[in-house]
Amino acid sequence: MGYIVRGRNRALPPDFIGLEYMAILIRRAGSSIAATEIEALSKAERPGILPSDNFHGLDSEGELMNSTDDYMPEETIDRTARQQYEQRVLELSKLIQDARDRGDSEQVIRRTEELEMIEDLLKAETGRGGRPRKVSGPLEKARVRVTNAINYALDKLSKHAPKTAAHLRDNIKTGAFMMYRDASTPWKL
Repeated sequence: MGYIVRGRNRALPPDFIGLEYMAILIRRAGSSIAATEIEALSKAERPGILPSDNFHGLDSEGELMNSTDDYMPEETIDRTARQQYEQRVLELSKLIQDARDRGDSEQVIRRTEELEMIEDLLKAETGRGGRPRKVSGPLEKARVRVTNAINYALDKLSKHAPKTAAHLRDNIKTGAFMMYRDASTPWKL
């Protein structure tokens, strides 16, 4: 990446991905850029890095991921599957009781093992208060990755060029869409 220069301040920071992300924001100062686009542009600028299927923030069907749903946490197990598992738990409980009544210990063992497996799965997929456990969507994950990389690079840069790092912190807006606000400051990247 080379030197970062702002005014008379010049720094040769270590090569961090967050610096690449900031350079992209600076080159497009004043423009709002999605975190997924920043990642994609960074990959395009690095030789030998091949874009993944999600290079331009596309979902598995090739649709642009830009709806608020793509930022919302997703349940780790959908409602239909949960209901089917819960129904199976009820069925297995009845089958186990019937097998006990008949004295069929082999069926009791087999059905109890299946019941315990399903209960363990449901327990693993359930958070506090019995609510379904959730994971972040792909755009939220990109937002977190880019924001963390920029913050890490700024922390390291502040040791070499504290004024430059402070200026960048004040002028880079992070979030789902990111921006370098100061279009008037000249940079050599």
